[in-house]
Amino acid sequence: MNAETPRPDWATISSPDTSALTSNAFGRELYFRPLRHGGTDLAPLQMSVRLRMQGRQQEVSFHNLSQSGVAVLWPDGIGLPSRDTVIDEVEVRADGQVVVAAPARVSSLQGLNIVGLELQGRIVAIDGLMAARDTRVFAAAPPAEGFFPDGAWAGIGEEVFKGRVAELALMLQDARVRCEAYEAELGWDRIHAPSDSLAHHAIVRFVAEELTPKLVQQICAIDAARRGADPDHDDAMRAFARRLLHSDIVSAPIMRRALEKPLGYPGDYEVMRYMYERQFEGSTLLSRALAHAFVHTPPARAVRARKDMIRVELQQLVRDLAPAGRPVRLLSIAAGPAQEVFELLRDADDLPAPVDIVLFDQEVSALAFAYGRLRGVVEQRWQGRATVTYLHEGIKALIKNPDFFHGMGTFDGVICCGLYDYLPERVAVNLTAKLFAVLGDGGRLWIGNMTGHNPGRWIMEHHLEWFLLYRTHAEMMDFARRGAPSAQIELIEEVTTVNPFVRLTRT
Repeated sequence: MNAETPRPDWATISSPDTSALTSNAFGRELYFRPLRHGGTDLAPLQMSVRLRMQGRQQEVSFHNLSQSGVAVLWPDGIGLPSRDTVIDEVEVRADGQVVVAAPARVSSLQGLNIVGLELQGRIVAIDGLMAARDTRVFAAAPPAEGFFPDGAWAGIGEEVFKGRVAELALMLQDARVRCEAYEAELGWDRIHAPSDSLAHHAIVRFVAEELTPKLVQQICAIDAARRGADPDHDDAMRAFARRLLHSDIVSAPIMRRALEKPLGYPGDYEVMRYMYERQFEGSTLLSRALAHAFVHTPPARAVRARKDMIRVELQQLVRDLAPAGRPVRLLSIAAGPAQEVFELLRDADDLPAPVDIVLFDQEVSALAFAYGRLRGVVEQRWQGRATVTYLHEGIKALIKNPDFFHGMGTFDGVICCGLYDYLPERVAVNLTAKLFAVLGDGGRLWIGNMTGHNPGRWIMEHHLEWFLLYRTHAEMMDFARRGAPSAQIELIEEVTTVNPFVRLTRT
């Protein structure tokens, strides 16, 4: 430690100069900060904090916690430390278990006794803490009751649809028997082996070869049968399918989250994470097999394919603009987990030009997740070559505020992958105009929208209550032309063709 670095002495610290109590919030680029969680937010977990300095320990009262640090109530009788004072170790515990232990510096002073401590070299694993909290809450809550009306499907006919649903129900019964036999024979540890183990890969291979193709084929066959049925019978067909299939389908975590919509909509950043990286999760082998099947249906494959396509498009944009000798500015609207940006920075061999990335999302939890992993990639690989700004604001503000991007300058690339699936035509036209307006010369805007031939539409709508505003190629070109009549407009497709994009270029 540098000899000039201030260090507290429990007996002699004096009150700081109040001029240090200033805010560091300036400008729109700092709208996002890691979300703070107080004791009420974390209840029933009991939080405690211990400080160690010069071989001495001091228990202090917990105030709140974020990914980057902890705020504590400074004890009476001990003078407040000054800003930038170094603490040898801050240990945060939940119910007596260590959450994080790391050196820290005093980053803020609030009121008479609230001291903010910024962790050095560590990030608090908020997801794990929240999982522990939710487990405690769930254990104390009464079970929810389910209800499925009997007989709603009687007399409607639709034998093709009913037959295929019944076939899938029988397939799931057979799959359950086989999965339970595997669980009994192999044991829980092997079925739930770590994802980097040979045992895990063997189980995934078994599911991918023996179960997933047949389940996906049957899901798509049911979708086709529904399209050939009388639309007036849809509610009755939904009741029939739910009676036979629903409890199995929502046993997969990705399906249950999409159905329950804890953030208010089905395709939130956690659902996207299941599709990208968590494709084999569940409490039983059958629930894992169903999760694996769903993430290999055409719409989920399209989500991954569009991510890959946009990553390649961004790579090409950076290469194209590298000779200009300036940072390439990128904006992601409704960024979610920002998977394409993460993979761009994680996997690139080099960045031919510096990049300045702005991630906009209405969910602070999505930005917190993106921040938690992008910060490390930038610091380890692209220090001085890449910057990421996190913009937390509501979608309604983006749509309604004509000056939303005022003061942010222009961008070379703007991506909007999933938002237009929920926007009516008038809003789609107006937002297209607004996004095109922030492009600089030669800038490119990518807008995605799923098409109605999505073969996974049945399971999304009947079982997950996940409804999209599907558009044809012609309808996508139409809102693009109306929103940006001066743009060069092209339609491009990812490999599944389920989720095409319009690419608008300012010429």
